[in-house]
Amino acid sequence: MKNLFTLCLIALTFLASTTAFAQCTPNTGGPTAPGLYPNSLPDGALNVAYSEKVDIVIPADTAIKLGTVSIPLKVCQVKIDTIIGVPAGLTYDCSEPNRTFILDLTSTSPIHRGCIIFTGTPTGKAPNDTLIVKASITVGDTSSKTSCINPLPGIDLSAYTKITYKTRLFIAGSTGLFADNTAYGLSLAPNPANNNGELRFALPTTAVAGVTVRDVLGREVFATAPVRMAAGSQTIALDYATLGNGMYFVSLLVDGRTVAARKLTIAK
Repeated sequence: MKNLFTLCLIALTFLASTTAFAQCTPNTGGPTAPGLYPNSLPDGALNVAYSEKVDIVIPADTAIKLGTVSIPLKVCQVKIDTIIGVPAGLTYDCSEPNRTFILDLTSTSPIHRGCIIFTGTPTGKAPNDTLIVKASITVGDTSSKTSCINPLPGIDLSAYTKITYKTRLFIAGSTGLFADNTAYGLSLAPNPANNNGELRFALPTTAVAGVTVRDVLGREVFATAPVRMAAGSQTIALDYATLGNGMYFVSLLVDGRTVAARKLTIAK
């Protein structure tokens, strides 16, 4: 019985930890216009762990137009119906349960904030490198500050309560991600590494290049400042002093896009 209780406790602890990880915390400041921010998520790479969030700004006020009459209403909740184009291997979750943002009816803020997090290891790409978020909003009269009442009973408001937002997500690479990329000749040495290393590559044209290092959960742990480099063979020095032992993924960014990546093992 004691063993059964211990197993149940472990299972519940694991479930709680994975649920917490899957959720995100929205920014408290930033843009105020309705939409998704940033409008372009950090690039990912095939077979490399990824974890990034996008913030959603929701207006508190809206209006529907019936004929020539515009009727002001309050937004009571927003439910994410679907996200089109999520690359295979990635899943998404929201800062609110059931992917539904329930707005505070007592708030006087003109906007509300939430977020959507994308996690996993992509094995495919987003069509046209674009994610399309489709959502339904519930609107009504909230003057009571306790409930959301349809002020137009008998009128179907569904045609007025659909929103679509878009953001960009580029997934670089191919199924041979960790083989040398013929366009860039990427190599990482030494590997395994201790405190320092080098990423060697060849640029086909002059470009701005930089490096990011992510852990197995997709979190960025190190990055170099982007630098304009000439065409030809190049080397970027990497400092691993702050990294603990384990596996990481080193990505080469060219003109802001991830073009190739390599697995790195840190062994100190």
